Amino acid sequence: MKKFTYFLSRVALFATVAMMVACGNDSVVNEPDPTPKPEPEPEPPVELTVSMVAELVEAGTTTAQIKLTTENIQIWSYSVETDPNADIAADLIYAAGTQGDCVDGDNYIDIEGLAPGTDYTVHFAGATVEDEIYEQVAKVSFKTGMFSEELTFYDIDYMSVSAHFNFPDSKVQKGNVLKWGLSMFPLYYSNQLEKGFTDMEMLNQHDTYYSELIIRDDTTWVFNEENSIGNSPEGATTLYEPIVPGQPMYLMIGEYAYSNEDHWGWGPGYYVPLYDTDNFLKDFAQTGSFKNQDQYWYGYFRKEEVVSKKPSRMSAKPTITKNLTPMGGTITITPTDEIPVFCVGLLDNSTQMDLLALLNNKSEHLQWYMTSYHAYALGIAGSYNGKTTIRLEEDYVMQQGKTYTLFVVALGDEMGSRQSMIKETFTLPKPTKPAPTAEVKGVESPTGKTESNEVWFNLKCTSGNAIAAKYIANYERDWASMQNQYIKAGYTEQEAASMIIDQYGARMTDEEVAAINSPDGYTIVFYSRPDANNICGISVMNDEGTWGSAIAAHRSPKEEPAPRVESSLFEELKGEWTATTTIRYSHYHFCETPEDENHRHSDDCANNNTGKEYNDNNYIVTIDKPISSKVIIGDIGYEETLPEHVYQLFFEGSSLKTKEEVDAVYEQFKGFVDEFNANNRNQNRILCQGFELEFDSDKITCDIPEHSKQDRGDGVIPSKYASAYELFIADAQTYSAFNYESPIFDFGPKWYLEIATDGTVTAPFNTQYFSPMAQWYKNVYQFLAASEHVSLPYMPKMVNGHFPVEVSADKNTITINPIKDYTYSYTDDQKQEQTRTEDFYPQIARDYRGQYQFYSRIIAPIVLTRNGSAAATAAAKALKEAKSTVVPTESGELKSIYDYKPAKIYKSHTAMPVVEGMQPNKVVDYRVISSEQFKARSLELAEKRFGRK
Repeated sequence: MKKFTYFLSRVALFATVAMMVACGNDSVVNEPDPTPKPEPEPEPPVELTVSMVAELVEAGTTTAQIKLTTENIQIWSYSVETDPNADIAADLIYAAGTQGDCVDGDNYIDIEGLAPGTDYTVHFAGATVEDEIYEQVAKVSFKTGMFSEELTFYDIDYMSVSAHFNFPDSKVQKGNVLKWGLSMFPLYYSNQLEKGFTDMEMLNQHDTYYSELIIRDDTTWVFNEENSIGNSPEGATTLYEPIVPGQPMYLMIGEYAYSNEDHWGWGPGYYVPLYDTDNFLKDFAQTGSFKNQDQYWYGYFRKEEVVSKKPSRMSAKPTITKNLTPMGGTITITPTDEIPVFCVGLLDNSTQMDLLALLNNKSEHLQWYMTSYHAYALGIAGSYNGKTTIRLEEDYVMQQGKTYTLFVVALGDEMGSRQSMIKETFTLPKPTKPAPTAEVKGVESPTGKTESNEVWFNLKCTSGNAIAAKYIANYERDWASMQNQYIKAGYTEQEAASMIIDQYGARMTDEEVAAINSPDGYTIVFYSRPDANNICGISVMNDEGTWGSAIAAHRSPKEEPAPRVESSLFEELKGEWTATTTIRYSHYHFCETPEDENHRHSDDCANNNTGKEYNDNNYIVTIDKPISSKVIIGDIGYEETLPEHVYQLFFEGSSLKTKEEVDAVYEQFKGFVDEFNANNRNQNRILCQGFELEFDSDKITCDIPEHSKQDRGDGVIPSKYASAYELFIADAQTYSAFNYESPIFDFGPKWYLEIATDGTVTAPFNTQYFSPMAQWYKNVYQFLAASEHVSLPYMPKMVNGHFPVEVSADKNTITINPIKDYTYSYTDDQKQEQTRTEDFYPQIARDYRGQYQFYSRIIAPIVLTRNGSAAATAAAKALKEAKSTVVPTESGELKSIYDYKPAKIYKSHTAMPVVEGMQPNKVVDYRVISSEQFKARSLELAEKRFGRK
């Protein structure tokens, strides 16, 4: 035992001066003693005993406890070494080791983060109470044990979890593998409750993409941010989500067997689960429960819950100040100095209930959730620092009188190891002011010039107190279609109008709002087809968030006659024709091998292959195919009288109850037909009816994807023809009109030839000006120009275009040529502006939400030959005869003629783009979302995580 000597400080000596006071003799003086006195002897040194002894208490698999017995040591420090021969000086251990305060006697020290089955030596050094390094190093050696349990979680920290799995050879069939997956609760339950995925399906990731999720031996996982991304031949993949304190997760492990068969289109491989899917589905159909899924595994399966280290409770909390109004108001969050960062979330009651379902209905997980990756990814929570003011009406979509819950989770450090949570529920106050009033009027053009493709409205807030407004406009039939959906759901017409404007309306600028508050209001113009009835609506909001709305109808002017062109072609081109051209389309084939070119397609298809693009065992076949169609050039017609069965259809399906009433509306219809024909001639146009120049699925079914057949309706080509008269007398299963004029708008396919004053013939197209090519059968189709890469309605200069047309001298051949060498700009995959020059041919395209879809592309001039001429003989062989679309049904099956069900979804033709609801002025990371939005976003996130099945 080494001894140390140290000297105590001495207290200064106090000199005592003796005062002698003479009694009665003042002349006596006391002189100092001249004899010097000796210095006092120094005190003997005090010896301090210092000692430090280390002893192993217990060694586990990843931890050890050591008892350190000390005397006169104030700080201990240790380092952990795996080299038994390591000799480290005390000063190095003290400088770089893990330190702690020491007391005389026994100190118990826990050492974590050790590897199982490993030899360790722990070296201890210390500092004495005099801050001197104790030169003697204490050592203790031990070996950690091996994991004995099948699955062990250890080193559970705030942002990481470790686990060891002993591969259960006795429980897993030889040659099989296990798949594992780690998922936080919200992703797991959104896959289960919303998408209906079982544990097996969530584990069943494609091996090519998720090879790191396959294990064949004992495995140790360290789940942290560093290891959350895996690399595969397909690129980086997310294995699990970032972990934060208190995060609940499931670790699942299931057995899969190798298969030589292609079960799900992935080819042979390790992906077949040992799971009784049939019995699960049978039981699920009766119970609807996902509980006890493990009973359907006939192979190995295990699912365990693990929660990352929970944060300790922190006393510091921010101050929350609310200043609420009916439309929102403000919430100010002021943190203390002990709170460097905090997380904020705001939920309405319905969304909170949906969220709890994704947290296994455990409300204690709400604190974790507000700090989680899931909440951040969905945009309903975010982190902030410093004093923060939330302006509810700007950052959120609030509803008057609705109840919300504010969550504020304060973090004591960036990791969140110390936390406190405030949960406050509040209800927005009810408004006290009346709703603002609005007015919409159809007006004539203020320019004094009438344009047939324009319609004008005046919008006004008559109460003059609008702070925000939205407007919308659409054709009467499309407006009525959308409005009827709300009315059938139980809303009034006024409520339906308000909801349509709120959901689809365009927000007005501050300048426009100021104009609608003025006495003159705000006059606005919309593009419109000629002679079309338009509905315009406006909603205005006051400073309490209360809305008022109004709508009005106004009809665009009729088309003024163009300078009349006199040409014999108006009569000479009438009649029946056969149109022929070449189309190109591609189909993705699934084949056993790339060489199996005839797999799943007939000789007819194989003989027309022009190219193949191979992709593993599958390839894309591009097919060029000649095609023909019947075309009738000339006016549309009608029968003078109606068939008897049609009267009965009207009696049973509409408010018309007598033949006289039906005849009266039929006379109206005939008047509309006559007006339509006359207008075409006034514009120097000749009507062309029929355009079945797509592939016919009845003939080449092998080359048409199944989903495309369903889109067409059991393989019927979408461009099949129906006349206006056929639509008028059709049963409701075939067609149901908005009014008696609608069949003339909807019939087709229809297109036009136009003759100029110099005799030039063209085929015009304009997707805004003309009525659709056809809108009577499930979808809306437009006549437009497109190359192999792009369609021209997106090209501003070509919205109103003309295809050049040649008419032969004998008037028996009409050739519709492409728009040649048209140069346009586009952005390539590298976001670089490029130009391309191509030929654009006439096409029929499905109008899907304002975008155009093509089932095939015409790649050659369209040649029309008059039926009966020698030139038409070859084409007639390929001609598909037009089928009558009128199939009379039993009486009573005709729905009301006012119950129009168009194929086209609601789409505004306003000058401004349609937006979904009022957009916030400022984008923030957190916001209130509706229950429906929460579900949709959760599913989207789950799809990104578990999308490859």
